[in-house]
Amino acid sequence: MIEIVILVFPTLLDDLEKTLNQLNESQLFLSQEQRDNIKFNVVLAISDEIIDWDKSTVNKEECVVQFLKLKNLANWSPNNNFIVSEEIHGCTSLRKVAAYSDSKYYLWLDPDIIFDPCTLFFIVNSIEAIEQTGTTKFIITPEIVRQWDATWDCLVNKKFLNESIGYQAKNNPYQDTQFDPTQEPELEELRNNIIGQPYMKFAGGWFTLLSKELLNTIPFPEDYGHYGLDDTYIMWGAEILSDPSIKQFKLKNVIVCENYFDRITTYKDKIVFIDRREEYIKINESLLQREMLKLNSNL
Repeated sequence: MIEIVILVFPTLLDDLEKTLNQLNESQLFLSQEQRDNIKFNVVLAISDEIIDWDKSTVNKEECVVQFLKLKNLANWSPNNNFIVSEEIHGCTSLRKVAAYSDSKYYLWLDPDIIFDPCTLFFIVNSIEAIEQTGTTKFIITPEIVRQWDATWDCLVNKKFLNESIGYQAKNNPYQDTQFDPTQEPELEELRNNIIGQPYMKFAGGWFTLLSKELLNTIPFPEDYGHYGLDDTYIMWGAEILSDPSIKQFKLKNVIVCENYFDRITTYKDKIVFIDRREEYIKINESLLQREMLKLNSNL
């Protein structure tokens, strides 16, 4: 089972609708057996600890109704879970909880990602190719456009390596993620060789697929917080373990991109957030150091 894990806040419901429409188009490229093997785990976070509902001009009930309406867009999957949560406050806590399920793979997807309809097909079929090599502890990531800094260039598609840093904030993501049939998808083992960085390099919600066996090998601590450093935790955990059977593959010529281009946020000015991201990140930073010391001591 491949579990698609998506966290959404009320302000991101428009993004979620767009993502579900993209996945709805994507499923047309899958066989019935492949569709039956996909599970949705979509969670709407509405806790009073992260949203001041008294100061917001919409209420929880309205947001929940709008969220549950979107469930129909995922009806092509027989395992279709849309959950409203007071306990989940961020993507990290959702990903940690999701990893306890009996799914064999987890596809972490942020709701503001643009991707070609073929992307899901290529990811699903890449799993079989990797398993045939005997590899079971792995991550698959699509490629990206140039962004942030040069340490991410190992994930950047060759067409965009000459673009300026920050290109992702000014490009047309629909154009740049469109699959080019003259450039065949190709799995390539990724090794980030930049000094001071782990050999893996990925961001959690960029259509990133992780195997259950990998997450069992580098499990999140029970007290890991709601937001931040989930991808960092896995990257440094793999680095410390130095286990040659833990691998990251990138899917060359299959590109995803964050959407800075045409985002609609119906509830943006109607929801008052209590921004606790820095608090959650600091909690996870301290726990990251503790867990990495544990991994090191167990070698």
